[in-house]
Amino acid sequence: MVKKKISEQKKFNSKQVQAMYQVSAATLCEWRKEKKGPAYFQPTPGRILYLEQDLEQYFGRNHHNTHNK
Repeated sequence: MVKKKISEQKKFNSKQVQAMYQVSAATLCEWRKEKKGPAYFQPTPGRILYLEQDLEQYFGRNHHNTHNK
């Protein structure tokens, strides 16, 4: 797999992540303080961004199917 530069990757802010994964912005903030949750970067003070691949990796890895097959 060819790794893309950060500038070429799709990025999401906390509100977008909240809508996509039903995880509150407060929970994302707590996870950052506790050094857990999806990887993120801070391009400028007060601006937190998440890369699409990091979100897919984190939430995919932590997805638990509660339905019987």
